[in-house]
Amino acid sequence: MEYDGAENVRNRMRESTCAERAKRRKERYKLQRQLSYTSKEKEKVLDENDVLAAALSITNSSGDKIEPLKVLKESFIDNMTHIVTFMKVEGASHTLIKYLLSQNSMEQLLAMECCCNLSLGDTKTCFKLAKGATPYLINILHGFNYNLMNVALLTLGNLSGSGKKTCQILHRQGVLNSFDHTIKIAELREATAKAMIMFTKNYLNELSHEESLSVVKSCLPYYETSAHIQWLLYHFSSLAYIKPLLISEQLPNRIIRYLSRLTSIQADNIIPITAQVRTVAFLSTDPDGNTVNVLLDNWDITLRIIKFLMRSNYRHLCKELFWSLGNIIRHNSPEIKRLEKGMKYIETLVFIHDVDFSSSDENLNGFVVRTDKKLLALYFAGNGFCLFRNKNEEGSSAYKE
Repeated sequence: MEYDGAENVRNRMRESTCAERAKRRKERYKLQRQLSYTSKEKEKVLDENDVLAAALSITNSSGDKIEPLKVLKESFIDNMTHIVTFMKVEGASHTLIKYLLSQNSMEQLLAMECCCNLSLGDTKTCFKLAKGATPYLINILHGFNYNLMNVALLTLGNLSGSGKKTCQILHRQGVLNSFDHTIKIAELREATAKAMIMFTKNYLNELSHEESLSVVKSCLPYYETSAHIQWLLYHFSSLAYIKPLLISEQLPNRIIRYLSRLTSIQADNIIPITAQVRTVAFLSTDPDGNTVNVLLDNWDITLRIIKFLMRSNYRHLCKELFWSLGNIIRHNSPEIKRLEKGMKYIETLVFIHDVDFSSSDENLNGFVVRTDKKLLALYFAGNGFCLFRNKNEEGSSAYKE
């Protein structure tokens, strides 16, 4: 009965935390999209009739288009049903896309912002928008208007997130070449990386080896300065043919250098920290053991990083670290597999007794990474973890802390 009460409290705390995080994400999203209206800025609530009137207005050959475009831009954000209403108006989406090439710069920007907000619709809406607008969006990315280019990148990111079929349209139209162009522009780098993250999330496995290598090479020079590029390369680090390139560019060393300089873990740096820890976990599976050797050869620094991350309030970092440690222990490289080298470093991890795993959302108990006779089996229990060494042919005895 007491256990049930404690479990209920934990569930309520999790729900409260998730709700608070969702609220903060929504506020940040609105801030980035400049949608944080005050009551004075937006007194009227738009309805379906306003959307229909604006849609019909832009399809007419005469009349002012600025105000109708402003109405559509706001209405697409207000309510998803407004997007459906707009898409049902014959010729409305086609006309909107045509305004992307308007000679009036204000009309062109508003049309671009309308397309961006329209791309927040359902899969069917995004697919139809991608079929009509992708050539125009790619053309804009090779222009000189950074404001317009930034909104175009946001639109492409939204479209990419709608699914594989839409990504296929973008890919066939040559969106990767455009991304390669805009990633080199400092003012557009973060927006480009965001769009590429959404694109690769749905389409990574469909890219050729040459395309993936080209994307990684174009991003590597900016790795330390962009959190979104770090997250993007974390996606690519799972590919076996990408790992040699990342290792040759000293990425494990660069990540250790970054993590060793951390003084705090907060909301503004948890994304790059998570991305880099996961990248190390992926790279540590490389068959030659290059990444594992970097971790072991710099064990004092690695150990300090492990202690620091495990004591943070972000519990998912524990799981990421266990993943990396498991890869070290079970590595099949002859050099790493030697019992002497593994024991020299890994057994020092018994220091962790003050980390309370009982409150973690992850199921850590019984986590066994290796049961080979010559290697370590690692498992977690209570408020710390124990390390066991099985007997081998030389008869070395098992031990635990």
